[in-house]
Amino acid sequence: MLKKMLSLLLTAALLGALGAPANAAEASADAKLARVTQTVKQTLNLDTSGYEDFQGECYDEELVPTWNLRWSSGDQYLRAEALEDGTLIGFNQSYDDLNAWGWKFPKIPQRDANADRTAAEAFLEKVLREYESVEMDSFEAEESLNGSGSSFRGTILFNGLPTSLYYNVRVVNGEVVRFSRTVPENTFVGGVPSPETGVAQSQAAEMLKETLKLRLEYVETKDDSGQAVLRYVPEEGHVYYVDGVSGELVDLTELEENTINKYANAMGGAASDTAVPSAKAEDSGESGGFSAAEESGIQQMEGVLSKEELNKIVQNVEAFGLKSYTLAGATYSVGEKDGAGKAEVLCALRYQKLGEKYDRTRTVTVDARSGEVKRVQSFVPWGEQEPALTLEQAQEKAEVFLQAFCPERVESLELYDKTDLETLDEENLPPYYWFLFAQKVNGYFFPDNLYQIFIDTSDGSVYCLSCEWNENISFGSAEGIVSEQTAMDAWMSTYDVTLGYSLVPQPVTGGDAVSKRLVQMGMSYFHGLRLGYTLTREGYFYGVDAKSGEPLEQELYSRQSSTYDDLADSSAKEAVEQLARFGVGYDSTSFRPGKSLTQWDLVCLLYSLDGGRLDPETTEKQEKDNAYATAYRMGALTRSERNDNAALTRGQLVKILLNAAGFGDMARLNGIFTCAYSDKDRIPAEDLGYAAIAQALGLAEGVYAGSQGTTRGEAAVMLCKLLNRK
Repeated sequence: MLKKMLSLLLTAALLGALGAPANAAEASADAKLARVTQTVKQTLNLDTSGYEDFQGECYDEELVPTWNLRWSSGDQYLRAEALEDGTLIGFNQSYDDLNAWGWKFPKIPQRDANADRTAAEAFLEKVLREYESVEMDSFEAEESLNGSGSSFRGTILFNGLPTSLYYNVRVVNGEVVRFSRTVPENTFVGGVPSPETGVAQSQAAEMLKETLKLRLEYVETKDDSGQAVLRYVPEEGHVYYVDGVSGELVDLTELEENTINKYANAMGGAASDTAVPSAKAEDSGESGGFSAAEESGIQQMEGVLSKEELNKIVQNVEAFGLKSYTLAGATYSVGEKDGAGKAEVLCALRYQKLGEKYDRTRTVTVDARSGEVKRVQSFVPWGEQEPALTLEQAQEKAEVFLQAFCPERVESLELYDKTDLETLDEENLPPYYWFLFAQKVNGYFFPDNLYQIFIDTSDGSVYCLSCEWNENISFGSAEGIVSEQTAMDAWMSTYDVTLGYSLVPQPVTGGDAVSKRLVQMGMSYFHGLRLGYTLTREGYFYGVDAKSGEPLEQELYSRQSSTYDDLADSSAKEAVEQLARFGVGYDSTSFRPGKSLTQWDLVCLLYSLDGGRLDPETTEKQEKDNAYATAYRMGALTRSERNDNAALTRGQLVKILLNAAGFGDMARLNGIFTCAYSDKDRIPAEDLGYAAIAQALGLAEGVYAGSQGTTRGEAAVMLCKLLNRK
């Protein structure tokens, strides 16, 4: 990639270059910077007079140059990225993070996410070109106690049709703070094709349907019941599109691989064993004995064999090919204890074979008590050895090994997948052939129970071995299965056949300035835009139920406000529900608004202001301590005032809330407050400041009743009023 960066300081003199003749402006970088800067400012109607510093940089990329503009003053900044014609492709500015309010008591915002949407739409209207548009049907909106925030993202449309280009807009409190997009100039060569097509959507749908494949197999259910059911699951395949002009079905994946070689083969070799050595207990003769924990740890090593004994067991397995290897080391590791208090101990035996060009390593991990082999890992550099056996010969060796290694399971195992010779790079061959054998039940695979075997292509030994097996699985009946055609029809129904623009590799002709530059860089292909039909869908589907024939869709997580089932007749209903919209409240289905308020109930409410949600009835001690620690940092109360189960009075509720909101120092000033409560003469002098501020903020009206008990509902009403203060 060519990258040339010019760092320029813009001054008033540079802006004067805008008045220079066009040919002079084209010849000077400062004039280009001035023109780009002025265009960006006009497009966004920016007032940059308050910034002290400005800098512009030009990045000369493969296709077109881009300019980065930066204004700053202290920790305030404004940044924009644009093409030379002023087209904006990136923007961000400093702003107050919605969640970074620290210990400043928050407020409920007076604007909502609809204002953010309006701001995003107005911004996009300024920066998009005439033939471009976006769809904003879905967006991520947030409501925070310090403001609103929304993120809009999606596809950019050309002539009303979707493309492979995207945009992102982030809006906070009605103002755009971040924007990015891809543009044709730095994404593809050539123009935007006409939106007219002579290919019918129904014709394209039939062609695309033929590219989909399903396989019927057992899948474990997600409810942890140990049940496996039959399901049609999709096979991973290539991405296709139907050309909107020629009607040809095009394999985009193959085109990418064959023309651009974009997806190179991953580097081979299994990772070395990373087992962590266990600590050794050594008795120096002066320790005076071991603690109970030490004794327990030492007992876990009872019955463990030495590395020499384990080596003899492993060396006797001819299929591991270790006769020419040397034992280089061993690492013991202790696993988690089972219900009986005993832990599995593994030993990773590391072997090495020296060579003239490269060294070979093989690690065999075994049960340290029995010598049972758990896994095998090896490493040889890719492309360093010619295969000495065929794929068929390697498969035969893998099957013979399984017969000896797991005779009790081998009858239920069948070959599920193996190395695809057509995908191999002949100049960078892996040092193994790969085979996956899976359990078969009632004639169908259950691929969660499997053995993976890698056979060394140089000598036919076991290069890698791993096993996953759960004996406690029950399998559903294979009766009443819908046909593959029925399943495929259901699967196809989850897709839309969409006419749009796709990025397609095409030859670089060198017929224009951009193409000539790509040719000079050694590129023979680059992406161009093509009109065509593709399969698109909303949501994520993971298969078709084999009994009902219904498509199975993954439920996506969505953040929801708390809802309570006991507010119907409560006067606090509106306040509690408004707090819940912003995540303030209890982690419970019931709020219990009439319950007498305890100090712990109130601390839970304050803790939820900081993003934590607790159920006061079921909280553990550590969670309680964390919540109180937050209340201390807020200044709501001191450690000496902690009394979890104490029933609070209205006066105590007011004090804790106003202390948390930062009014405590003011409220404790003597002799400056007055109030209009009907019971003001009965308010203690030390509480008068709190009572007066509570009246000014609307927390209490008419009667103060500071010594009277209070409820969760009253606490919610007061807190809601405090958060809604002007």
